Amino acid sequence: MKKLSGSLMFVMLVLVLIDIAVLRELSRNEVHLAALEQKVTTLQAPKKGALAEAMAHCQRWFEKLSLAGEAGNWPLAKYYADKLQENAEEVIASKVVDGGQDISGLVKSTLLPALAELQKAAAAGDSAQFTVRNQALVSACNACHETTKRGFIKVGAR
Repeated sequence: MKKLSGSLMFVMLVLVLIDIAVLRELSRNEVHLAALEQKVTTLQAPKKGALAEAMAHCQRWFEKLSLAGEAGNWPLAKYYADKLQENAEEVIASKVVDGGQDISGLVKSTLLPALAELQKAAAAGDSAQFTVRNQALVSACNACHETTKRGFIKVGAR
């Protein structure tokens, strides 16, 4: 009975040591996981100046889109409309808030619907509708600028 009791004590001691080792490893993993989560949060945070950069890209794609539509180059207009949409979707995904304004939400609710209509006009090769929808997109951009107290930034149709 003493031999069994000693063996049982030994097994229990080994189990306790294993538990301690497992708990230490879990603790290290939790610290490592917390550090990784912090890095992800930092990487996901909008970079300073990212909104201005995104808007500069919007401006460039919009100018090229307008020129392509004016020239009746519908495949090129579609290409630049797609670029503008990709840029807008990146802003939306970034969940940008600037000056207390939900920029991502505004881009989603103002720019994307106007852009979708412009894309339809380009796909149809309809110059008259393209001009109307292009102006609607200009108005949507300027309305967003007004909403965000950046009304001094004016987008103009070509």
